[in-house]
Amino acid sequence: MQSTLDVANKKLVDESLITRPSRLGSTALLYSPPELGVGYIIGELDNTVGVHPLDAKTGKLGQKAPQNISMLPNNYSGPPPLASDIHISNDKKFVYAATRFSNTIAVYKIPPDPRLEVVEIIPTHGETPRNILLYKDFLLAVSQDTNSLDVYRADTKTGKLTYTSNSIECPSPSSMFMTE
Repeated sequence: MQSTLDVANKKLVDESLITRPSRLGSTALLYSPPELGVGYIIGELDNTVGVHPLDAKTGKLGQKAPQNISMLPNNYSGPPPLASDIHISNDKKFVYAATRFSNTIAVYKIPPDPRLEVVEIIPTHGETPRNILLYKDFLLAVSQDTNSLDVYRADTKTGKLTYTSNSIECPSPSSMFMTE
């Protein structure tokens, strides 16, 4: 459901439904910069990124996603995974999405059309990644079951991630924020 805030009456007004596949589960929403013209919605249960057109004037997402792309490695056969977080790189060239229990981070290239293209889906160093954060040329991931914050270098040309061997103990992490 998309809503707008009616400031005068102090209430949300329902505007339109967003159609997503069944078994979606709770979601995370990422608005891209206006020039890309899309918003990304991840489904916790179906482990996909939905690429929805975004109306720059109204800020509303299109009701249907022309693309729903998997966040999981091919032939994944482990415990039921749960998508957890999604972010766009500062240069607007890549999208990064984490999935718990498959313990993976999916990297997508943002082409001009703007359908996402899979660059890679890599295993995380920690188990049950809850949150990721992009900072300069790095991706930080906090993992709940290993109580860790792990650091990856993000290649600015390819988007690919490389684990830096830097890991910090972080008891029961669920989210991160960065200040300078």
